Amino acid sequence: MLRHAIFRQSIEKADTLVSLVVAGHLSSRQRAALQERLLPSLQNAFPGLRGLTLNMNVTSGNAIVGPNTEILWGDGLLEEALPPFVFEYDTTAFFQINPKQAHALYQYTASAARLSGDESVLELFSGIGSLSAFLTQSSRHVTAVEEWEPAVRMMRNNMARNGIEDKTTVIAGAVESIVPALEERFDVVVLDPPRTGCNPSVLHKVLSLKPQRIVYVSCNPATLARDATILFDGGFTIENIACFDMFPQTVHVETVALLHRRG
Repeated sequence: MLRHAIFRQSIEKADTLVSLVVAGHLSSRQRAALQERLLPSLQNAFPGLRGLTLNMNVTSGNAIVGPNTEILWGDGLLEEALPPFVFEYDTTAFFQINPKQAHALYQYTASAARLSGDESVLELFSGIGSLSAFLTQSSRHVTAVEEWEPAVRMMRNNMARNGIEDKTTVIAGAVESIVPALEERFDVVVLDPPRTGCNPSVLHKVLSLKPQRIVYVSCNPATLARDATILFDGGFTIENIACFDMFPQTVHVETVALLHRRG
């Protein structure tokens, strides 16, 4: 029944969130055992325990979490400060596992976009809005697209708690479905896709929007190279590439590529 056990800890407050990912429904006896026997052990091991949740993932494949999460104890959230912003997220939402490097990554990405305060920014795969918040600092407005519904809810809450909801428009839905229908003009497009990269149809639509700059954040150099080829053929040139050691002692690296439109 137990597929994964996820432990996440806030760097800023040392709060801990534990989530058990199970392959099916638990009986009332099993739930009682978790609360009566496991919870005290977790509280003893983690004095900062903030929540214990149960996530059900019945699908095959390598997806870690499923769409349904139940809170067994606590509020099921963590809070992380990436100054000057504070974010809340749950077990299922994407949040960089290395907050200190994430802070550096977001600051750099917002700087690489070369925003002067008057630009309209389109951000795709926005998650809970952590990068979005930094993009609002020097832009006129940020339109963020995210598919995972819990992350969409948390992004809206995060924008409100940081007082930047008026500078953001959050669109819920798959990037592949939302982007082709966009007609607004955007000066800068920021892409932060999963390891699989972007669907070619998304990249071609981004090209048709004719932004001045594209900032591509990637955790997979192979799909970044593949997608950058499409963008290059569409009239963009890579101006700068920076790497962040987001995953110490592994071969993985987070990369930020700045591309500008030729001509």
